[in-house]
Amino acid sequence: MYGAVDDVWENLDTGELHIVDCKSTSKKGEPSIDVGWSSSYKRQMEIYQWLYRSAGHKISKTGYFLYVNGTDGVMRFDTTMISYDGDDSWVNAADLCLAEEGGPVNGDNCDNCHYFSERLTLQILETAKPSS
Repeated sequence: MYGAVDDVWENLDTGELHIVDCKSTSKKGEPSIDVGWSSSYKRQMEIYQWLYRSAGHKISKTGYFLYVNGTDGVMRFDTTMISYDGDDSWVNAADLCLAEEGGPVNGDNCDNCHYFSERLTLQILETAKPSS
């Protein structure tokens, strides 16, 4: 996970803060958070919301994706605002899991776990080879 919060807007009526994530693209049609990279964008928003809540801020569940879409290759852009109601409940569970001694247990059907295990095995074999 990496990234940075692009902006934070305050609702002056409620005092809640809204996380804003800016995205840029160049594609035909309206940008959407329901196709392509949408699941990772949503997770990113939820992590930002969780981080701000954990720091004691009053964060709205509604965040915003501000898309700037290049329309014709000549520096013309359309701007689209998409609201998203995040659910960061999974982030706390993930944080607790990662904080456990020894980290999370590998899953038999997890591609990421399998990749990491194979990579670690190859690294161990590589370092065990006698140097020429």
